[in-house]
Amino acid sequence: MFSFLKYIPLLLRFKDVTEVYKEETGENKPWYMSRTFLGSAIAFIFTCLAVFFGIVVDAGTIEIVVNNISTIISAIVALYGIIMTFIGQIKKKPIVKVEKCDDIKIS
Repeated sequence: MFSFLKYIPLLLRFKDVTEVYKEETGENKPWYMSRTFLGSAIAFIFTCLAVFFGIVVDAGTIEIVVNNISTIISAIVALYGIIMTFIGQIKKKPIVKVEKCDDIKIS
C-alpha cells in the first residue's frame, strides 16, 4: 500500500522516478509521485505549520513586508536562479569530443 514511500528519497534529490518505477512495476508512475506534487505538498504542509504555530501577522509585520517587497521579490528570483543553475549543472550531459579523421574523403 505504501510502497511509493521508497521513491521519496529520489524525489527529494530532484531525480525523475518515472523510469525506475516503470522498470519495477511495469506501469507508469502515479500522479502523486511527481516532483511537482511533492514540492507543492511540502510547501503546503510547512506553510500550514508556520501559520498555525509560528507566524504572527500584525500591522507592523505587514508594513515591513510592503516596504521591502521589491527586495523580497529580488531575493526570491535570485534563489530560483541559483537553484536552477545547480539543477542544470547536475543534469547536463557530457560533451562528446569529436576528433579529426583524415581517412574520410568527400566526393
